[in-house]
Amino acid sequence: MSTRRGQVGTGLIEVLVAVVLLATALLGFTRLHIETQKDQRLSYGYSMAQALALNLSERIHANSKGLSSYTVSGIASTPVVNGCGSGCSSTLLAAQDLADWKRAVLRSALPLGDADVDVSAGQVTITVTWQDSFSDALLRQSFSFEVRRL
Repeated sequence: MSTRRGQVGTGLIEVLVAVVLLATALLGFTRLHIETQKDQRLSYGYSMAQALALNLSERIHANSKGLSSYTVSGIASTPVVNGCGSGCSSTLLAAQDLADWKRAVLRSALPLGDADVDVSAGQVTITVTWQDSFSDALLRQSFSFEVRRL
């Protein structure tokens, strides 16, 4: 019988290389999963902001006589209204719409959600902002929605 001295330990090296490659691939898949979760959360935030902005634009369109009453800077400055029954003025209806919308923004899944509404020359700009809690720098995200000529 003859033994080969050059083959001693090569099986162990092959296993070690396979384990290193497997660990590298698993780390890559984990990083991919984390980035996908971040992007999915950001996409959800934009979808929520778009739905909120569209909701308010439809309210404004339904109450176009009270257009100038919809200007607000930040949802904290929006007055709380206890209800607007039938026959209320367009200004009171606008205040009710903003109060309802304020509650919707605060109850949404947008972290630190805030909103601004600017009405000028028949153009309405609705901006929804929120904190992106999954980014490394905790960036503020923003979605703007413009409606011209109601």
